[in-house]
Formats: sequence, C-alpha cells, structure tokens
Amino acid sequence: MKKNEIKIPLWEQEVPSICRFCAYAKRFNIREEVMCEKKGRIFPEDNTCKKFVYDILKIDTVRVKRDKPKYNKEQFQL
Repeated sequence: MKKNEIKIPLWEQEVPSICRFCAYAKRFNIREEVMCEKKGRIFPEDNTCKKFVYDILKIDTVRVKRDKPKYNKEQFQL
C-alpha cells in the first residue's frame, strides 16, 4: 500500500464514487490506473462515471494497533 492512498474506515457512510471503489474496476499494482470491465478501457483510479457500482471489498482498511497494558508485580500480590 502506498503512503498517499486514501484510507476510509468501514463504518464511513459516504464513500467517494471513484473508479477505484467500483465493482467493475480491476486495479493494476504498477500504475495508479484501473481497467474498466464495462467500458473495456484503462482509466485513472480517481475517475468517475455513470456506471459506478460500489464494492465494499475494494476499500483499504487500517487496523489500529492497541497498546498493551503494563502490569507490575504489585498488582498480582494478594
């Protein structure tokens, strides 16, 4: 994943209607372009069109690393 990519939480209701999140788009790893199965052409991933169909599986999710609690010996003594 690249540093400048858009990261949207899953619970976000409003998702931008760009080709990157479309069900018909196949993404290339090398370039920032997608192949549209409906139109049969290559487009920039931030392009949009009327045939957009949202696909929730195309969103890059970010896992938040939780801090481990720090315990000491005194907390375990009776």
